[in-house]
Amino acid sequence: MTGFSFYCAALINFHESTTPEIPMSKIATSWTSLPSGMQKEIDYARRPMTQNPTPKRMRQYNSRVHDGNNWERGQRALRALADAHRAGTVPEILVG
Repeated sequence: MTGFSFYCAALINFHESTTPEIPMSKIATSWTSLPSGMQKEIDYARRPMTQNPTPKRMRQYNSRVHDGNNWERGQRALRALADAHRAGTVPEILVG
């Protein structure tokens, strides 16, 4: 092997030899606690407008609601990963 493929193989071997085994329950716990902490931020981002709508305020409001929707989508993904870790159905590429 030469070049890039040798470098990749060396990194994979190094990663496999130095990565400690983490129990699935610890991973699932950490992937569960993170989304729970995001809920307050999501609710704050989706709060209703309190002032008269102007073009600038509407842009800011729409951007904030869009961010809240993105955070909620990320939250659902983290919860799905936690459930997959608990069930043991996570693909090898996503483990650890």
